[in-house]
Amino acid sequence: MNLVITGTGVVSPVGIGKDAFLASFIKGESSVRGSAGQDDSQAKTYCRAAKVADFDFGVLFNDRRFRRAAVVTQYALVAAAEALKEAGLDFTTYDGKRVGVVCGVTHGALGYSCDFHKGFSTEGPLGASPVLFSDSVLNAPTGALSLAFGIKGPSHTLVGGPDVGVQAIEYGAELVKDGKVDVCLVASSEALNERIIEAYLKFGLGADKGDDAPIFGEGAGAVIIERGKVAEGHGMEKAIVELASAVTMVAPEQELALRGVTAQALHEAGLSGSDITGVISGGGSDGLEAALIGDILPEAMRLLSVKGLVGESFCAGTLMNVVAAALLINEGTRVVEGLGACTGREGRQLAAAVEQDQSILFLTAGHRKEAGCLILKRS
Repeated sequence: MNLVITGTGVVSPVGIGKDAFLASFIKGESSVRGSAGQDDSQAKTYCRAAKVADFDFGVLFNDRRFRRAAVVTQYALVAAAEALKEAGLDFTTYDGKRVGVVCGVTHGALGYSCDFHKGFSTEGPLGASPVLFSDSVLNAPTGALSLAFGIKGPSHTLVGGPDVGVQAIEYGAELVKDGKVDVCLVASSEALNERIIEAYLKFGLGADKGDDAPIFGEGAGAVIIERGKVAEGHGMEKAIVELASAVTMVAPEQELALRGVTAQALHEAGLSGSDITGVISGGGSDGLEAALIGDILPEAMRLLSVKGLVGESFCAGTLMNVVAAALLINEGTRVVEGLGACTGREGRQLAAAVEQDQSILFLTAGHRKEAGCLILKRS
């Protein structure tokens, strides 16, 4: 069955909306601003942050019901609205029961959760704010997306690291493939919070020099998955890209998981390694991913990971990478510069002409020996 991605949306530190995002991605423009420190009485450790700038939710999303929602939910709403608009879907005239939503979440609205529990622990039941509680749960973005866009089909929240972004797409694709829905919105969002940074610094992920400090980011990505015939039925002359495969796997060793999902994704897509035009790694395990890409797909052009521009955005970073891959395939006539092409492919165009077949493989590792891989290709 032909599954296609007909719409994409993004909110990121390097741009809100696909045009600004793609322009920054092609130029390799970073968005890292400042650093944060943690004194562990032995040495001061640092990390850097990449935050979304100039985000005015009231201007970007005209629905006052969500004006008090957590930022992580607002990011998801704006990204999803852009994806739905691009897909040409109007849910006011569409059967909401035939639409599903799947959200990938890593931390959720951690700030709301902390504030809610702080009020409860210091003031008792009267200090437990219902306003904070509604967004403190991990499935709050999923609920908000369902409510905002009249989605009445299956709704699911998946929790985990970068690989869960692939798992969310994999699950959304299965819902469409099995006929449970005609359309599935898949989204993920992340919002930086001082507690998140503090926790990772305590885990020892900081550095004693600012230049070596890890970068944490935020934002959201969203894609619309449909069957090809359904997309044609509501006026889509041409889908953005075909979703050739999406696979997640857990293995005893991280390398086995990464090799396993890559082989399975290629098999399901009916492709060989030589058919892959470009590869984006998710950065869940940077060194291992890079080594395997060079080993398994030596001929493919290595494209810049979103992580290099917006920092570690976990599950949201995966959806941003997928949006970037879809946009690059859709912009086939552009010469891609500054994307760090691997040896032997320096300066190569991502596509020499519109007619050229293109396929981009995305590979990422989780944090518990999981891995995810998906392949997008020109429809």
